[in-house]
Amino acid sequence: MHSNSFPEYIPGVYVINESRFDWGLGQIQSSIKNKITINFENVGKKTINPKNQFKRFGSYWGRP
Repeated sequence: MHSNSFPEYIPGVYVINESRFDWGLGQIQSSIKNKITINFENVGKKTINPKNQFKRFGSYWGRP
């Protein structure tokens, strides 16, 4: 299930938090309303609201 608020953040998409490169590559696990759960390589799962927490958040459709 994914939200209409952030349609680009759907499960399976790989992402990087450009303000926290140390977290590593992350894969979106779920996106419900304004909460997105991402499993990052170096810090594990994080549940975030990208509108409030992340100013720059890049996404990848395949693992780089």
